[in-house]
Order: sequence, then structure tokens, then C-alpha cells
Amino acid sequence: RFMDFSQSVRQGMWQITVGDLSAEGDRLALAGPLGKDAFARLRGSEGFENFLCQVKTTPPVGGASAIYLRYRDSGSFVRIRTTAERVTVQEKNGSSLNTIFQYALPQDRPSGPVAYDICVKGNRLLLAVDGKTVSTYPIPLTADTSRGSFALGSFIEEAAATEPAVFADLTLTTFPARWISAPTIGDVPLTEARTLTAVVLPADTLKADPLRDAAALITAAINGVSVVLDLSGSDPAVVE
Repeated sequence: RFMDFSQSVRQGMWQITVGDLSAEGDRLALAGPLGKDAFARLRGSEGFENFLCQVKTTPPVGGASAIYLRYRDSGSFVRIRTTAERVTVQEKNGSSLNTIFQYALPQDRPSGPVAYDICVKGNRLLLAVDGKTVSTYPIPLTADTSRGSFALGSFIEEAAATEPAVFADLTLTTFPARWISAPTIGDVPLTEARTLTAVVLPADTLKADPLRDAAALITAAINGVSVVLDLSGSDPAVVE
């Protein structure tokens, strides 16, 4: 749902580990102490697994803002880091911090906040930046970052930088894992694909029209829908 930032701060909905969090009208400002990094986690979001998120962020000059997805602790999270030049998706597993996707912001883009449209489901991340889908296929995630909290961060990369990271227009919508059965891949309701986790198909479903089915499979994959074949009752030759 849409979050009223002034109310969220007043009602103590954020656990502020480092720094200061303040509401400025319909925006949220997160600043670290004496120009250091800052972090705030949304209370009650510890079990987030599949969810949609829309948010706008303005990184501090000389620093970066961060949107954390499925933050369990300092050793397990997915985050989207934003600077004035680049969007970086990182995944942390134990001591290893891996960059799994990067997108250079266009040099001619209008000044202002970077707008995100995010979908996290299963082991996939779908990402749009400023209304543009920036990855043709969903960004793969590991099983280790399967669930966790939603959080915000602010990073200072230049010692003289003192501005906060700013966030606005945040909506969060969670949805359960959803599997459906379909007689063919062409019967999958792709209009509902954004919140669809997987589809189960009969074992022989891909034989009738290979070209059509290949196109439908690609469309499902682009939307982060896993396709599973039901091989129950099939003899070994059919399985092979």
C-alpha cells in the first residue's frame, strides 16, 4: 500500500540502526551521523518473500541511496544501489558481496529522482528504471536470499558529502507464491504473470506446436514465470 512517510516516522514503523530518519512532506530523508552511512529497516516486513515495490529515490551528492530487498542481516540481502550515474543490483551471501546487474543511467536524462518499479518473486527480480525495463530477462537470485525485510540505506562516498538520501512515493504489495496448472503453455494467463510464480504443464504439452510453444515459453520466462512439466505416470522413454 502507499506509505504516508510522515505517519510512518511518527508511528515508529522504522527501526533505525544508524543515522537519522525524517519526514519532509511526502518524502523521507535518511542521513548518517557526521556524513557516515545510514540504515533503516521497515518493522513487520521480516517475512517478505514475493512483493511489488514502486519508489523514487534521489541519492546524495557524492554518495548513493540503497533499497534493500529481503534483508535478513548484514550477511544476507539483495539491494539496489543508486548513484547519480549508475544503478547496481548487489546480493550478499555470507562474506561475499556480488554485483549481479548494472545499468548506466542515460547522461541526457532529466534531473530528479530515479523511479523504480520492482517485482521480487521466487528466485527472480524484475526491474524497471524510469519506466524502462532494463533487463530483458529476470535477474536471478540465489536460494539464500529467499526472504527478509524491506529497508533503506544511505552511503557517503566523498568525505565532504553531507546530504541525505531521499525517498518518495513508496508502495509495497506482497503476494503469495502462486502455481497454476494449464493444458498448454499458450493457456497461461500472461496478463497475470507479474504475480504468477509457476505453471505446471502436462508432459506432452510441448509436442503439438514447437514454434508457438517456444515463443510462449520465452514470454513466460521474461515475466519470471517458472515452467514445470508434470512427468508423473510417464514411462522412462517418455521422460527421456
